[in-house]
Amino acid sequence: AGILLLVNIFVMLSDERRSQLGMLRAIGMRRGRLVLVFATEGWLYALVSAGVGALVGIQLGRVIAWRADQILHADNDLYALDLTFTWTWDSVARGFAIGFVIAVLTIVLTSLRISRLNVIAAIRDLPVSPGRTRRSAPRLISAAFLPIGVLATVWAVAVGDSYGLGLGPMVAACGLGALTVRRVGVRPTVTWVSLVVLAWGTMVVPVIGWLDITTEITIFLLQGTTMCAAGVALLMVHQKPLGVWVAERFGGSLPVRIGLAYTLSRAFRTAMTLAMFAIVVLTIVYLSFISLMFRQQANDIAGDLSGGYDVLVSSNPSDPIDVDDLVALDGVTAVAPLGYGFAETTLGERTQMWPVTAIGPELVADPPALRDRGGFETDRAAWQAILDDPDLVIADEFLLNNGGPASNPVRVGDTVTLTDPVTGTSHELEVAALAIEDYLVSGPYVGLDAYTDLFGERAVASRYYVAVVDDADPEVVAAAIGRTFAENGAESNAIITLVDAVLAQSTGFFTLLQQFVGVGLLVGIAGLGVIMIRSVRERRRDIGVLRSVGLEPAPVARSFLVEASCVTAEGVLLGIAIALVGTYGLVI
Repeated sequence: AGILLLVNIFVMLSDERRSQLGMLRAIGMRRGRLVLVFATEGWLYALVSAGVGALVGIQLGRVIAWRADQILHADNDLYALDLTFTWTWDSVARGFAIGFVIAVLTIVLTSLRISRLNVIAAIRDLPVSPGRTRRSAPRLISAAFLPIGVLATVWAVAVGDSYGLGLGPMVAACGLGALTVRRVGVRPTVTWVSLVVLAWGTMVVPVIGWLDITTEITIFLLQGTTMCAAGVALLMVHQKPLGVWVAERFGGSLPVRIGLAYTLSRAFRTAMTLAMFAIVVLTIVYLSFISLMFRQQANDIAGDLSGGYDVLVSSNPSDPIDVDDLVALDGVTAVAPLGYGFAETTLGERTQMWPVTAIGPELVADPPALRDRGGFETDRAAWQAILDDPDLVIADEFLLNNGGPASNPVRVGDTVTLTDPVTGTSHELEVAALAIEDYLVSGPYVGLDAYTDLFGERAVASRYYVAVVDDADPEVVAAAIGRTFAENGAESNAIITLVDAVLAQSTGFFTLLQQFVGVGLLVGIAGLGVIMIRSVRERRRDIGVLRSVGLEPAPVARSFLVEASCVTAEGVLLGIAIALVGTYGLVI
């Protein structure tokens, strides 16, 4: 959004100074010197703004750290993390340098574009008309996109490259469009190429998943930017009929026609503003959708984690709860006792103190779901196997991972070593299947025999899965268990509550990112203000002519309001539409 705003401002500056620039060229100033003049003005702006931005960024970082600390302090202390704000001059200098370089490069490239002006037309302030220069070379270069795109697609499928697969078909479509534009026309060509890019942008993420290609989070950056570019291009080639349709809906109102006419006459400026708002709104809506997906998965995750159970109860291993007393409690229909302790867990070269859970036949009767059941036909068969064989274990792929994506995820067939920190007894086990993510901090699951061999006399059942009657509220039953068995050190929570506490951090982070991206929306609003101020200055002569023929100030003001509202509304609607289409492709 910032880069597009820079481009827009400098294009407007050049339009405002066309006569001056034309005179400078007329008295002998070369294009290189003209570029240098604009670039010097630009990098002076960039130097000051990057410095101010770096210092303001420190305070913004402080706010983000404070907000993130609130998010990470969930209701359950088990998931709480403490964050403190800190910064170094190196990090500030790096941010300053990145911002300054981006601004200078944008300014220089924009200056090169605006320096290509017709001297006579600029001095006389005539409308810019396309020249009659030969365009065979650019057309050949564009046509080369077709074989490049096809080869990139084939290569990406062969080697499993997600970026090549994402860009290849889009580049090929652009190349084919360059070959057919002279016969078909600009508007039909841009229309079908944009639709192809939008369609492939929608499908690229699920296609990558179907082909089992490893990808990174930046693939969504590629998806969003390409779809925004295609959406803006599609809107711009249909902007005139769209403007006529809008004008007709308002009965041919003069302010509406004036506002739309100027928008249509400044296609490049309108496109940059559209893209600026579309990118920011797209990101906000995308994050909102992903956050909603996380929140709606809570019930499914809770059911998969616990099988047919609703409440998780922990007690003091020195004075555990009697299972018969727990079953006899009102609202309780079944109990699955579990062993629960901590062992030094080794996986490859990593060793860390980690929880271990022992299962009995009660849990096997109604077991949790598995992400990968290995060579077993059913989930129950896999759980029964670790109960019968003390050399097998079920673990999740995030074992020994303290947050974020697993750098070395666990795989079926890996060897896990458990060591009792008190006696030093060790036991090597083979991963028989993979559990889903460990939201309940259960650690690897072993059978009772393996648990007893490891911990000896300390191997007691002190954790319990509890099933409640159908019409009972798990949270109410959990509270009753906590009160009844307080002397046993009981901690009781509905499983859905524990899952919600974990997901609250993820959804909270998405909310934090939305707020951060909202700063970009403020940039867009400020940029729109700058553009409108420049637009008024640029059209002082036009406004004077309108006033001289009797137009009142109010209709003139409304024409500017129509201009700003239409461009902003199109950008916002475009961002929302692309976000909805893109997220639909994410979940199909």
